Amino acid sequence: MPRDAEFLYQLFINVPESQPLTAALQRLARPGPARSDDVSGQVGPLFDPSQPWRTGSIATMPAAVANPWIAKRNGIAHGAVREDSIKSVNLTQADPRNVWIYRTPGPESGEPNVLVVTDGGTTYQDRIPTPTILDNLYAEHKIGPTA
Repeated sequence: MPRDAEFLYQLFINVPESQPLTAALQRLARPGPARSDDVSGQVGPLFDPSQPWRTGSIATMPAAVANPWIAKRNGIAHGAVREDSIKSVNLTQADPRNVWIYRTPGPESGEPNVLVVTDGGTTYQDRIPTPTILDNLYAEHKIGPTA
């Protein structure tokens, strides 16, 4: 493992069929969901107690550097995220699809950079703090106006 690695990991309990299931093992061996590493104390951005399949832990090696982009900063302007929906005759489902649109702070630009990510309501807002990352990059002039 590289000394500067940092990564998310998940545990899946797999109890052998030959082992009698005690009440404690039955709780651990529920089929399907990943589990965080309760011993590590480093619960990752996937942690959501209401959704146990979205859980994980973070392993940080000794030489890993802090990521300055993922922490919400005070004293900078923050962009806005709004939810909308799109209905298309080309989609296989009849229901409209939810979309989330982020805009960097400040006046809207005529031609902003465009970033498209999937699973905006869960993955790229809750588990990966994309609006915070974009706010920080914008505040440091690493990116221009972005939608």
